[in-house]
This record gives sequence, structure tokens and C-alpha cells, in this order.
Amino acid sequence: MEQTTETKQANKVFACTKCGKKLLAKYNFRKSQKDWKCYVCGNEMETPAKRRADFYEDILGYKKVKEPVKDELGRVLKGEYNIKKVPIRRKNKRKFTDDDVIERDKIVRILREEYMKNPYKLSQFDIRNAAFIAYIFLTGSRVEEVVGVPAVDGTGKKLQGRYAIEPVRKSQITKLFYKKRDVYIWQVKDLPVLKRRVDDVVDHKDAFANKARRVVPRRTVAVPLHIEKEFVEYIDRWLATLGEDDIVFNFTSGHGRRICYRFNMSYNHFWRHIRATDLTKTYGFQSLQLKHFFGWASEAMAQKYAHLGTENLIDAMILGFENRGEKVE
Repeated sequence: MEQTTETKQANKVFACTKCGKKLLAKYNFRKSQKDWKCYVCGNEMETPAKRRADFYEDILGYKKVKEPVKDELGRVLKGEYNIKKVPIRRKNKRKFTDDDVIERDKIVRILREEYMKNPYKLSQFDIRNAAFIAYIFLTGSRVEEVVGVPAVDGTGKKLQGRYAIEPVRKSQITKLFYKKRDVYIWQVKDLPVLKRRVDDVVDHKDAFANKARRVVPRRTVAVPLHIEKEFVEYIDRWLATLGEDDIVFNFTSGHGRRICYRFNMSYNHFWRHIRATDLTKTYGFQSLQLKHFFGWASEAMAQKYAHLGTENLIDAMILGFENRGEKVE
């Protein structure tokens, strides 16, 4: 007899979220699709299946849609519907607000507390997840720009081991000495810039070219190592486990979003807003510099991603006053 989802959950051992006691769910929890109750302390908690359903509802943004039922001839049967879950498009997701801004000190603290509680017993996945968050923050990349976009055939099926956009590989990440300032820099070459409007290019030298080829814009990210070392150290730990030409983060874009959600209970695009704001506050970037860092087509995107508070304006006023020019008589 095939086990159902509830049966599989009931046969596992889970720890109560309140008292922490590990109990066999089959005997110590009230089995339900939505919640369990610990018979030691009486604490009620959601089942893994319910939490997983909530995750997909909140993060991936699914909504329920009625689909009319059709007969064998394709005629719609009146009054009969099937409920189907379809993803909500981006325009319906909530926007980033000034209240969502967090300082880099808090990011460093949460990373250390969440993934570095006991550095001697870290699992491979703990190191990888911490490195992924640090990488997303440093580069301000979309998840698809990091893990790549799989290639598909004519039917939309993914082709194993083939990519329309190549994922980031270890060989792209280097450390260089910047002679002009006598410092080391951490650099990532040839990062793709997705969702940027570019023209299709036709290779006229190719006699068999019968359609335009989409050229994906690229950018190079470089940051001073001594300033960003608190984030680079996580990436270095993970890179030490990989080969020279290995894919840095070899998982799907959906799993990348789940890692982001586990860290900040928010959507993955959160990091682009945070990084743009941090570059403005920490380094004093202007809109033109932000444009080149993120690979945007225009400076107008800086108004959307950089969020400045009152303290930034106060600092700018004080610095501007102290560095003002003096009148020459």
C-alpha cells in the first residue's frame, strides 16, 4: 500500500517548537493536514506540509483559478470547474519600501548567528547557503544571473546539462592587486545582465543565419577586499571545496529563492535594493556609478533601487558644509 503525505509525516521524528523534546509524530502528535499538538507541553504547530504550502503561497505567489471542464468533444460543461493554482505575476507582488532597508552590520550579524553558530560542525549546505547570500549581496545579482537559465527544447522541456545563460563558475571569481591604491580587490567577470532591453543581432558573416541572435549584456563586479572581507570569507570557504571550473552554485533558481526566504523571510529581489542602498551609503555612489555597477540601461533605475534616509541627507549636508570652498580675496 502506497503511503500518503500524512502517513509519511506521521512516521517521522520531530522536535516540538516550544519544549524542544523530540517525539515520534505517529504517537505523540495529533495527526492533521494543518496542525499538530505536542502531548508533552500542549503546544500546537503547523505540519511540514502546511508550512510548505504557505511558503509557495507567499513566496512564489500562487493563486487559485477556476478552469471550466470540457467533454470529449471540447464543449464546456456548464457549472463544472477544476481548481488550478497558477503563479501570480511580478506586478502583483509587494514593492520594496524604506522600512525594508537593513544596514550591512545587521546582515553580517545575522549571517554569523545563523550559519556560524558552531564553525567546527558546519555542514556543506550551511557553508554553501551562507556563501550564496554573501554573493548575492556583494554583486547585487538576480538569482537567475547566478545559477543560470536552463536551455529548453521546442516543447519547453529542460535540456540536461545545457544552459541558455551559463551559471557562474569558480574561474570567474578572482582576487587581484590594485596597484593604484595599493589594495587587493575581489572581482567577478562576465556576469550576465538579464531583463535588460537590448537589440537582436544578426551575424551577416554566417550564410546560414536566418534569425537574429539575442546578445546578453555582461558586467564585471569588483569590490575592495579589505572593506568587504566579512562577506568574502563565506564565499572563500565554499570555493575551497570546488574544482577550478566547477559551477559555484549548482542548484535551481527555485532553490535559490528558498535560501533567500530562509534568511530574511522576503523575496530574492530584496538584495538588489539593499546593495544599491548600501553602495550609496557606504561608498557614496551616484546614479551613474550605480548604473555601471548593476549594468542598467539608464540612470533612472537608481531612483527605484537606492533608498536614502534622513541621516544620509544630514551627513551629506555636514560634509558639504565642511568641504565648502572659501572666498579668495
